[in-house]
Amino acid sequence: MRRILTDESGVAAVEFALVGSLLVGALFNVAEVSRYAYLAIQVSAASQAGAQGAIVECDTQHVPATINCPGVTTAVNTALHSTSLGSNISIVGGLQEDWFCINTTTHALQQVGDAAHKPANCTAAGDATATPGLYLRVNVTYHYDAMFPGLTIAEAFPANITRSAWMRMG
Repeated sequence: MRRILTDESGVAAVEFALVGSLLVGALFNVAEVSRYAYLAIQVSAASQAGAQGAIVECDTQHVPATINCPGVTTAVNTALHSTSLGSNISIVGGLQEDWFCINTTTHALQQVGDAAHKPANCTAAGDATATPGLYLRVNVTYHYDAMFPGLTIAEAFPANITRSAWMRMG
């Protein structure tokens, strides 16, 4: 009986199994977080490509683009789908285009009018001498599916990665 209690053969295999499973779990989490971060960057790049597609399609003579440029939505979608995310990315809420000024108190963009009604100046933002700028916002979303569902912290990540890009149109 004493020989069985003092026998240490197989201990290394048990230790390796315990430590190895922890290392594999950590590796899965690193891979999942890295993939999520990569996709978030790709979604941001796609939204920027969509905004750039709008300015390429609709020059400054055809602004506001959402009113005077009938091909703007198609151009934005084409730019979005030409990224590495392909047809898995989509516009959320349509294209949003409005007139903005820099607020003299907060130094942030402040909406001063919708696309169809250009204000004469930036009085609403505290600067009657400034000229409003026309900005187009492209909101996009991508549905994220975990590589290892149930095995990693990816369950805590939002299922949809949503990003916005702004482009000054005029």
